[in-house]
Amino acid sequence: MRWFFPDWSGDFRLEANGDSKSVLTIVSPTAAEVERLGRFLKKARAKGWVDQHVGFVPNGEVKILVAAPVAKAGRILLGEKTKGILTAVRSVSGKVTAVTDGDVEHAVAEVAKKDTAAAASVRRPTLCCPHPQPGPDVRASEVLQAFCTPRQQDEWERSGMIHCYGGLSGRLYEITHRHHPLAVKRTKIVWDVEGEHLLHAYDWSIPPAEEVLVMKLTLEHAEHWIRNQSGCFSSNGPVYCNPFMSDDMQRADGLPDAAFVRGMGAFLAGFAASVGASKEVN
Repeated sequence: MRWFFPDWSGDFRLEANGDSKSVLTIVSPTAAEVERLGRFLKKARAKGWVDQHVGFVPNGEVKILVAAPVAKAGRILLGEKTKGILTAVRSVSGKVTAVTDGDVEHAVAEVAKKDTAAAASVRRPTLCCPHPQPGPDVRASEVLQAFCTPRQQDEWERSGMIHCYGGLSGRLYEITHRHHPLAVKRTKIVWDVEGEHLLHAYDWSIPPAEEVLVMKLTLEHAEHWIRNQSGCFSSNGPVYCNPFMSDDMQRADGLPDAAFVRGMGAFLAGFAASVGASKEVN
């Protein structure tokens, strides 16, 4: 015979070990279980069922030998007196009660009778869901809205996007949360509404709301940092000079740098190969 005493996270069980002994298994007990087990062990020590020094740990699994059959030890573990034959155990709202022959909980007792090797209790229901805790997304959203107009705040709360105007071009932009269906479909978060094309700019090192804030402030106050040859591949609308490049480099937009780095890579690869070949010869 085996009795189970499940709880929300941990549980403990009592099963037969021969005709006159049993084994109590304790698995990560909850606070309520620790209190109940403490009372049980105090009585079990007094009856000589367990060693005087025996105890349990709050985490992991522990087995305790009990010099009493399941029926006797189980009643002490329940902490209440029962009449008749104990056929099942149930736990409701943290209170453990016995189910005996003839009890009104006939359905539970019938389950136990079908399998005499085990009688299971009903899991204690969740008393209340925990309150969600504000995370980085919530805090980032609060920061974004601190820089938004009432219209933009409403857009963000309602749709996960905002609209703003470029500080140089005056063009209307749509900036979406990076996980927004439109952003996923477009593959970018900044959309030129008037020109109907994407702008290439992102920062995945920060929460999505702060990424939207970066794009909003840049477009409104330093639009050329995004709307340049590197970020705007469409000729539908103005394209400004990249503030990080010289006038000569604007026409190539980084191609000379790329060619230089590629040449250096080829030189280093050839040098490494020649050093390796000379070592093999020696």
